[in-house]
Amino acid sequence: MPPAPGRKATCEGIVVVLDVGPHTRLGLPIEKTFYNKAKLCLINILQRKIFADKCRDKVGILLLGTDETDNPLAKPGEYQHITVLQSPREVDWACVEAAQKLPRGSHAADWLDALVIAIDLLHDPMGDIYSATKIVLLTDFCADFSADQTDVIISSIKAIGADFSVIGPDVSGENPTQLSWSGKPKTTVQRAGEALAAKIVQAVDGIICSFDEAIPQLLLFQKKTSGSSNWNAMLSIGEDLRIPITGRIKMRRATPNTWKRCHATDDSVVTIKEKSYHRTDDQQTAVPEDEVIDGYRYGTTLVPFTDEDRQMNYSSGAESAELSVLGFTRSEFCGLAERAGDQVLLVTAKEGDEDAAVALSAVVQAMAELDVVAVVRRVYRRGCKPVLGALYPSITQDYECLVWVALPYREDVRALAFPPLQRHVASLTQQQTHAIDALIDAMNLNITDSDGDAEELLDPETVLNPHLQHYYNCLTDRALTLTRPLPQPHSHVTALLSVPVELREALDGVTERLVQAFPTTKIVKRTKRERHDLFGAGDDANESKRSRGDEDENVEPGGPTAPPPVTLGPRVDRVSTATPLQDFQVLLSQQPFNFFALCDDLGEVLLQIVETISQGLLSESSPAERASIDKIVACMQALRKECVIISADTYNSFIRSMHALCLGRGVLNKVWGRVAELQLGLITSAETPKSSVDQKEAEDFLSVDVPSVTAPSEAPAAQMQDYDDLLDDL
Repeated sequence: MPPAPGRKATCEGIVVVLDVGPHTRLGLPIEKTFYNKAKLCLINILQRKIFADKCRDKVGILLLGTDETDNPLAKPGEYQHITVLQSPREVDWACVEAAQKLPRGSHAADWLDALVIAIDLLHDPMGDIYSATKIVLLTDFCADFSADQTDVIISSIKAIGADFSVIGPDVSGENPTQLSWSGKPKTTVQRAGEALAAKIVQAVDGIICSFDEAIPQLLLFQKKTSGSSNWNAMLSIGEDLRIPITGRIKMRRATPNTWKRCHATDDSVVTIKEKSYHRTDDQQTAVPEDEVIDGYRYGTTLVPFTDEDRQMNYSSGAESAELSVLGFTRSEFCGLAERAGDQVLLVTAKEGDEDAAVALSAVVQAMAELDVVAVVRRVYRRGCKPVLGALYPSITQDYECLVWVALPYREDVRALAFPPLQRHVASLTQQQTHAIDALIDAMNLNITDSDGDAEELLDPETVLNPHLQHYYNCLTDRALTLTRPLPQPHSHVTALLSVPVELREALDGVTERLVQAFPTTKIVKRTKRERHDLFGAGDDANESKRSRGDEDENVEPGGPTAPPPVTLGPRVDRVSTATPLQDFQVLLSQQPFNFFALCDDLGEVLLQIVETISQGLLSESSPAERASIDKIVACMQALRKECVIISADTYNSFIRSMHALCLGRGVLNKVWGRVAELQLGLITSAETPKSSVDQKEAEDFLSVDVPSVTAPSEAPAAQMQDYDDLLDDL
């Protein structure tokens, strides 16, 4: 049905001309014949129109090479074996099903005659049917043709302003293919047809591309890009300054349609939605609508929501849409982690208001110079709830504006604390640093194409959402085949977020350097028999029995007995921050154990606790802080005692790292005073011959100008347990 007189047309008219002659089915495998590839292109064009948002475009299908002749220009001896499968109309699933069942013709037809019929189908002299027109030609040019009407066709395409596209022949590039779809060399007719098609495309400024270029683009569903409606409001700064502004949505999260609206098969029939309420009993008793009220479920309790409750809803109190500035803050306090919401708004001065443009430009320039952002209260319209947001200044060569992004509230923020990586970075070798630099350079998404132009891979403006793509594929599959299981994500969908080919090629030489710089060791899990049993097994059990027997002989009757070497409790496989001393002692008692790895684990835990104290996560001089310092000192005493016997260098290396960390984090007075008081410094050669540290060096290491720290009084055991629980929460 054409639009009303005087109303501008908003739909696009498209005619797809597809060759189904016998020559299009030559070649193997069947999936790679011209017929199947052209059919796939047609189906994808129709599916894209179905899922396009608010799409009213009309698509017609014209077949050439059919056994019959059915077109409005057919005469004896003219326009033969050309069939209008579908006149231009809105696309539905019936069109897709018809495209899947395309006939297989046994005659050849002139593709230039088909173009004349396509132009006739798009005839719109008044311009009130189509806002734009397109002709898509899919043929292998094997059929004979008459070029007498070439100039008329070119002028007609220009007259109706149609976009002309040819899909199929690979004539682009310096070395086009010389083989036909059957694998044989192209015939003279085929080469002449491709040359004539290229001439027409060049004359009407059209497009010619191969299937390899067209199909990947047609496989992806993409909504039509539409501009954002203007949101006019007042930007108020203080009590006196008010600037008329216009907001436009720059970015908003895309969501699938709800599919609640439905249409009748016959466009002349109006669909009416009826709603009824029924009880959840066997009879499904109907309930009148006036006896139903809204409610919310709180657990198993239904809470009614009456009209009186609705009148008490919170209102912003604003008389109209507004954007009021609450204050300004430095931009570093509104970083990426503080941005919330699902849309980005560009705020400019109201169109046509020069005074507003000058005022807003001054505000943008001042905010950019001071490096600040504005915290604002946004009310979309009267009666809406306010939203907290931030305005960021944005200055480009083309325009100046403010960018509005929603800010989170306290309940939306999650407090996360991560240990710093400085000490790990300092331990990297030059080879490891160069390997990481090469990795970063190889994964650069800004590349240069063959023409020397800059190109950005995985650009957010061009990469489609794979979730929505798979969603549309599932809907298509369910609409066409009701009984088949839903398909897995197609390869072209998973390729959206795969590593680009350019990066994979650049990473080939980098991966070897990474493997050499960061060697890994495969951890082989021990079998159940190899693992140390809780009560001893095999030779270990016999050895423990003999040792206990020898000890029992030396114990006097009635004297105290030694405690058992193992205790029942949770299995310990690593040193934790909650009970590092107990974990260290338990792991030492287990056989076998790696002493150096165990010392490294304990050292990392102690350094992490020092980081927690230095970051202010614990209140100053609080019981939790004192308990943490006591925990550090107790672990250092146990570690030093073991290292005096086994490896003095291990402890000396750790204590130097501890000293540097305490000094760099400003907690030297809190921790190091206790260390100096208990003489937990370097292990000297006087204590063990395994150390090369003399007494003078050890004394100088501990002689740090810090105030004396009095050891806190011992807290009850229950209180200490509370502190440990508190640290677990941290």
